[in-house]
Amino acid sequence: MTLLRFPFILLFGVAIAACSVKPPAAVSAPPPAPATETKAKEPPRPIDIGDVEAALRIIPVVAAESAGPGVQSEEMKDTQGYVLLTSTHVSPPHPAQFWVTFRLLGVRLIDRVPVAVRVKILRDKQSIAEFAAFFDPGWYNTPHEQRFDVLAGLDTPPPTMLIHAEAELVMLPPRTDTSTVDPATVTGDPDMTGVIIGSPMRINFGTGASTP
Repeated sequence: MTLLRFPFILLFGVAIAACSVKPPAAVSAPPPAPATETKAKEPPRPIDIGDVEAALRIIPVVAAESAGPGVQSEEMKDTQGYVLLTSTHVSPPHPAQFWVTFRLLGVRLIDRVPVAVRVKILRDKQSIAEFAAFFDPGWYNTPHEQRFDVLAGLDTPPPTMLIHAEAELVMLPPRTDTSTVDPATVTGDPDMTGVIIGSPMRINFGTGASTP
């Protein structure tokens, strides 16, 4: 009787164990990804006069007509490589003329508004020449150049002189037809006008023989 009871108890225990096994939990589907919103492209920020002032540099360099072994220039530059100050030494004999090229260089691209640029060339704070033009996006790659004789009106060169350019900027309404506007005389609202001061050049004329 005992021998018959043992197999029965064994089978009963196996059945109980089988019933206690839990089925694997069902794997829930991942939540749907949130719908992405398509943002409309924001329109470009309107250009103000501060943008234009930061976009233009005026740098003087000795023109090819006056360059030579007796003329030496040294440039001081900022961390971006733009000229801050040029020191030029001219050895005797002193020339009757000394030509300097003023380069208007675009360092930022401004192409959505027309800007009149009126430039004065100053020698020791005295105006000796003027010119006007419209800011051209092409100046970013090819500077606009004008050259002047900085000894004009002088009988002999002084021992030293400081020359630089100052420019008045006038922003015009977008889509202005610049062929109908004179950049030398056009006016604008006060908040649409600005001023930039170009890099100076100190020219020292060495002692010795004067004008040949």
